[in-house]
Amino acid sequence: MAALGSGSALWRVDVVLRRDGGSDVESEAIVAALTAVLEGLPTSADEDVLGGPHPEASYDMPPPEGSVGVSCWVRADTVGDAVQVGHDAVVAAAHEVTGLVLPLWDLRVVPRAAIMTREEHGLG
Repeated sequence: MAALGSGSALWRVDVVLRRDGGSDVESEAIVAALTAVLEGLPTSADEDVLGGPHPEASYDMPPPEGSVGVSCWVRADTVGDAVQVGHDAVVAAAHEVTGLVLPLWDLRVVPRAAIMTREEHGLG
């Protein structure tokens, strides 16, 4: 699966948006909307191994029930650029699904170099 944005580094961006009373169906629809944006884009070998967007949860404190989160790959030159691209894409996908501009609850960014795949661990 392709990454959002363009830049020299690959980042995993987890965005959780506050949504009182949302549903798992909405979360899956937001992931599907983001996946549709990425379909057909060229990918690197690294992106092919790492997979596409998936539902995500908050890490520090549980968000209100019904909140929605998405984890996705972003190509960017800086961590700030990765945050902006990931946040904007998830907010846009959530707006497409819900018709609302949902506020940010939590956001986490991890550089690709800090993440090991099953294959890199020798488990795949």
